[in-house]
Amino acid sequence: MKQEALAFFQNTGLTAFASVLFFIAFAIILYGVFQKKNRKYYEQMSQLPLEKEQCHER
Repeated sequence: MKQEALAFFQNTGLTAFASVLFFIAFAIILYGVFQKKNRKYYEQMSQLPLEKEQCHER
């Protein structure tokens, strides 16, 4: 089964390029998520479900 799947990937350079491209995109997204300037926004968003529950209980 592995050989059948690998038969479609004749151009290994293209496969390597795609892997590097996806890794770079992953690293950029990871960097954006963990920036300190986003901390206040994420804390505010994490409290939204709790605030909505408190509104429904009243």
